[in-house]
Amino acid sequence: SSTNISSRYYQGQRNAIRKSRESAVMVRSTALSFFGATSTSSGTYFIARGRPYVVTVQHGIHGPCWLVRIHTAEGVYECKEIVAMDEINDYAIIELTTPLQGRIPMKVPQDLPRGPQGHRAYSLLNKIIYTGYPNVIGPLTLRGDVVGYTPDEQIYIFSHAYGGASGS
Repeated sequence: SSTNISSRYYQGQRNAIRKSRESAVMVRSTALSFFGATSTSSGTYFIARGRPYVVTVQHGIHGPCWLVRIHTAEGVYECKEIVAMDEINDYAIIELTTPLQGRIPMKVPQDLPRGPQGHRAYSLLNKIIYTGYPNVIGPLTLRGDVVGYTPDEQIYIFSHAYGGASGS
């Protein structure tokens, strides 16, 4: 249950864990060129400009939009459009045909730490919480540590790596 969170975390951390679990989805993409091979990755459901989206990893998207599906415990949802694919930064943004039932979207940018709070949240060796579907099970919530940055302020995280957790 998303609400059964260890009491050893302070309220702000518990809220982050809850938001992570409530917005996590599984992304499946089928490739045309590999005779129907399917990749599985994780993603985060969010709303922007009133429309439903999922952000995930670019390396997990192998087929066109009509062969991408978003899976939750409540159902399977279709891709309306792949609005961004960035191979260098390894992300994809997928617009959905309908909002997801049973998932609570992240609100961009309200749910993201910004300013001094963001500077503290992403400090070196600070804990990071993320939720995904490694090995096609989950959602599983994991933690890691911020260990560095790129010159353009992308975050390096040290944590466990399992197939299917990409995009968490």
